[in-house]
Amino acid sequence: MNLAVNPMNLTLRQLRAFSAVASLGGFTAAARQLHLTQSALSALVKDLETALGVRLLDRSTREVALTRAGREFLPLAERVLQDIRDAATHVTDLAHGTRGIVRVAALELTSCALLPPIIAAFRKEAPGLEVRLTDAVLEQMLAKVRSGEVDIGIGPEPAPDPELARMPLLRAPFLLVCARTHPLARRRRVKWADLRGERFITMIRNFRAAVMNEPHGWPRELEIAPAAEVALITTALGMAAAGLGVTACPTYAAPLVRGFDLAMRPLGEPVVTAELHVFTRRGRTLPPGAERFLGFMRRHLARRMPGAVVAGE
Repeated sequence: MNLAVNPMNLTLRQLRAFSAVASLGGFTAAARQLHLTQSALSALVKDLETALGVRLLDRSTREVALTRAGREFLPLAERVLQDIRDAATHVTDLAHGTRGIVRVAALELTSCALLPPIIAAFRKEAPGLEVRLTDAVLEQMLAKVRSGEVDIGIGPEPAPDPELARMPLLRAPFLLVCARTHPLARRRRVKWADLRGERFITMIRNFRAAVMNEPHGWPRELEIAPAAEVALITTALGMAAAGLGVTACPTYAAPLVRGFDLAMRPLGEPVVTAELHVFTRRGRTLPPGAERFLGFMRRHLARRMPGAVVAGE
């Protein structure tokens, strides 16, 4: 190829015209396929040859044949055309949410017990979309959403943040969790008042402020003093399994609780719920793949999470 050629002078219409003539063996068939007049097609090929500074086709009244330069240039031209088709298909798939990567950050319990089966089910419905999950504490999760490192954050409601948009996702009741040998495990239902004499372990920071208040429906006269406050749910469950106390977890923690062979019982009077929200960057359009995953997650939770309230369903 002429080293002086400016590739910006080449056009896709010229490459498509040359490829069609070469593959069909003539201008008549190629013009019919491209819905062009033969004169327009001939002009495109001539412009291409001029831009390259080399003849690509030998023309006669009976046939059209590739020159040596034409034979070498043809696979290169077809590769460019295929790359353009692939790129257009890829962008279209991204726009329709059929391909791409969805980045999600969530807290430990949500990452461990709630999201894995949802992601596995979503992979079957949308095999072209990959969901990448990052587990993080609340502050880290929010920071990842702010920076754009992830598309979606899932967690409890923090203090208002002007950089983040928040949408309700799930409200799930707390259940009592205790060792199967514990006396409370023999009951069908348990009241919060029944925990007064128990060593109560909580993984909720500032349990009194976060749970024991009237907006949550907590009776003013009911006082529960946590005996231990831990950072991780696995610590609370391990302590309960060892008989060091009882704890309370939202219903979606059931897969994790079963792994510790613990009993779960409905916990009421009052019914206290754990709320999860979806966080995104304010003013930024969510990628179509992330929108599709959110919709799937809401439908999945509505079907598989009895007793919970799923926002938007």
